[in-house]
Amino acid sequence: MHYFKLLLEPVALIWLGLIWLTFSLWRARAVSGRRNWRISVLLLLSFWFVASPLGANALVWLLERNYRSTQVCDGFAKTDAIVILGGGKKGSNADPDEIEALMETTLVRTYAGLRLWNQLERAPMVVLSGGGYGDVREADLMALLATQAGVAHDQLLLERDSMTTRQNAEGVGRLLSASEADSSESEKIFLVTSAMHMPRALATFSRSGFNVCPWPVDQRAFRPDFGGLWIPSIRPLQKSSMALHEFQGLLWYWIVGNGEAPVASQ
Repeated sequence: MHYFKLLLEPVALIWLGLIWLTFSLWRARAVSGRRNWRISVLLLLSFWFVASPLGANALVWLLERNYRSTQVCDGFAKTDAIVILGGGKKGSNADPDEIEALMETTLVRTYAGLRLWNQLERAPMVVLSGGGYGDVREADLMALLATQAGVAHDQLLLERDSMTTRQNAEGVGRLLSASEADSSESEKIFLVTSAMHMPRALATFSRSGFNVCPWPVDQRAFRPDFGGLWIPSIRPLQKSSMALHEFQGLLWYWIVGNGEAPVASQ
């Protein structure tokens, strides 16, 4: 019954429609030609791969494979700054205490960064990086969570203007350079972000001169149950969209060497 419901979801119905179209073109290939049938097969397989749990988790795993767990890196101390990257907020306007305006990704990253802060005996400076539109920025709402968790105001630095990962790194660099806590040429930081985003974030912050201990969270690659492995649905399609965005950013980093995709997204 569960798998039957999956087949009735819109994404699965599109997939079934592509199967029907491919079969129809195959039967009519003597009239329409083999080229149309081959294009239909290619579209069918491509759509199935990005919309199925099997394909989506394979794409995500390629990004997360080196970031499946967290550990304090050698040479890092409990006083090294924690940098938490925001993952977006809903809409352009929010009240100063409207924590629910934060996207789920931002909440997961923030809570994980605060757990790390507790693990490091509440010693590090916490840098919250996230912009957005409106008077209340993403970093402001993240700071509300941090203060509720016990982080003192003088332990917080807010980077409120970034819209991309590169701007995250630039803004955090300016804040730490102006802070009394910055006394080294290569600042050591614990970088907290989603495991899927970590390859791009690590490359960007390292290029900006940071010595980074990656702290990946929100791992999304998993092994689905065998029965639902093949059926496309909206959730795997969303996961594939996020993964393909990260691959786009890494490709752009490789082409131009600035660590940023030509889109304003984190």
